Amino acid sequence: DVYRALHDQSYKDWQMVAVIGDSTDGSKQLLESDFPWVEIIDSGHNIGFAGGHNLVFQKYQCEYFQLLNPDLILEQNYIELLVAALDASSSTGAAIGKLYFYNFAKKLKSNLIDSVGGGMSPSGRSYEHGQFQEDIGQFEKPEEVFWACGAAVMYRKTALEAVKLVIDNKAEYFDPDFHSYWEDTDLGWRMKLLGWKSLYIPTAVAYHGKGIKPVQNQFRHPIQFMRLRRDLDSQVRAAVYFNNIWTYIKNSPR
Repeated sequence: DVYRALHDQSYKDWQMVAVIGDSTDGSKQLLESDFPWVEIIDSGHNIGFAGGHNLVFQKYQCEYFQLLNPDLILEQNYIELLVAALDASSSTGAAIGKLYFYNFAKKLKSNLIDSVGGGMSPSGRSYEHGQFQEDIGQFEKPEEVFWACGAAVMYRKTALEAVKLVIDNKAEYFDPDFHSYWEDTDLGWRMKLLGWKSLYIPTAVAYHGKGIKPVQNQFRHPIQFMRLRRDLDSQVRAAVYFNNIWTYIKNSPR
């Protein structure tokens, strides 16, 4: 449970905010009763991953923002290690730990990697380094990456302010047109263009349930990859396709 995992973190100087919109499953009431220390922002309708986080980034004045997907389990020192990484490098705008896959149905941790930071292929398609590989110690070195997965990234507030746009008195950090999917790639690319680094910290470990199952070596097996995409919800498939292209158009060299 992401809320309990956060409560057990070794780093204690934090405030948790949950953005809930168009909720009909009782999640808001559950938070209010079981986790009264969580501040709730009710957007009134579903404004997506991008829009929800933009509300938080604009409202709160703090040094760092730790993003947490609801399908995430953190090891106890995850936040402490990312804070230390950002404290040590003023030119670093984002930090991400080592993410493994997690089976919520069986409450089972795995040794299969979900992400050790994001990259960008020559064709303009982003990917997660190490995804679906068994961890045999091949990703134990901290390094700069192209972008960081939005499920568990920590952002520096000043980096977010540097890349934001203000339109109609609303701050746009993530591009709200993306709604969900690829907004983290786009933001990481925009940070990189302005000189901000994204760092991978292997000692910070988390487990990600992840809603979309990845395909091992997906770029080497295009038929398998296309079958996976075909089985996605049509709205998700459209968002992934559009946001992929729009990320490249926005940020690639002219």
